[in-house]
Amino acid sequence: MRELRERLGRLSFEQLRDLSDEFEISVPDAKKKRDYIEAVRLYNTELRTIPGRWWNALLYGAEPMETFTIAEESMETPEVDFN
Repeated sequence: MRELRERLGRLSFEQLRDLSDEFEISVPDAKKKRDYIEAVRLYNTELRTIPGRWWNALLYGAEPMETFTIAEESMETPEVDFN
């Protein structure tokens, strides 16, 4: 992560603009992640509540799913030097 911050700090304005364009393209991926997290939350809630709990016990035997998580240190914003 530190290496990424150092590299971002050495980018020129044009390179940062190109990088931001790539980021804008990846925004739909963020929406997909939010949709996945919401679907997992609903699924796990169904497995924990009645009558979904009963149906699961009688027919499926399914296990709760793990949600998508990101480490807190990965969420830090890198510093950028425009000099």
